[in-house]
Amino acid sequence: MNVLSIGAHPADVFDQAGGTLANFAADGHGVYIAVVTHGAYSHAQLVAGKGKTLQLEEVSALKRKECDAAAQYVGAKEVEYLGFDDEPFIPTRETTHALASYIRKVRPQIIIMHHPGEYSHPDHPVVGEMAMRSIKAAERWLEGSQLEPHSVKSVYFFGTQFRSISATLGWQVLSPDFVVDITRSIDKKKKAIAAFETQSYAGAKYEEKWVAERIERLEGYWGLMNGLKYAEEFIAFTPQIVSLLP
Repeated sequence: MNVLSIGAHPADVFDQAGGTLANFAADGHGVYIAVVTHGAYSHAQLVAGKGKTLQLEEVSALKRKECDAAAQYVGAKEVEYLGFDDEPFIPTRETTHALASYIRKVRPQIIIMHHPGEYSHPDHPVVGEMAMRSIKAAERWLEGSQLEPHSVKSVYFFGTQFRSISATLGWQVLSPDFVVDITRSIDKKKKAIAAFETQSYAGAKYEEKWVAERIERLEGYWGLMNGLKYAEEFIAFTPQIVSLLP
């Protein structure tokens, strides 16, 4: 089975689903990652803080290098860099078709991605909405594509939601449908997140000590709430069809 995770920026899929992707890879499934933007504008000011300004291409190359390292830690087979501008990411027919083409190429049974209502970085919900259009384009009609149409069986959204921002915007905070036990893969996730040496959050660098604290506060919290040590949460796009309740 192939699993594709779609992120707006290079670090996103590892932040929100790194343990789950590592679980899939460890169990022999093909894990693929699509990064929609180069992420340079989101983090250029951090990279260029040593007395000189780096060119866009230099920043993009640094982000790809970090993402490639993170992908190796979780066992991904491939990372596809679509390379569109971020901050803001503006979806177009070109961006939608580029992602749809990769979906047709990889032919995943499962896609894990941003929710169209996930608000942490403004690019996240925009990429989430565009990805839904790309999934539909991949299964129906894609101008100029020589690849066979492909229907994705299941779509799951990252469970991370910023409650205060969502409430201010009038968006409903959704409960997770699935909780994934990532205890066996937590060390892989730590290494993947720490690979983003140019990244920071609220002024803190993605270095080993901060990553360990972040894991305990987020993945440890999700685990605690569900009787596990470490977990990641996800929201299903479509209901699960069963003959009996599990």
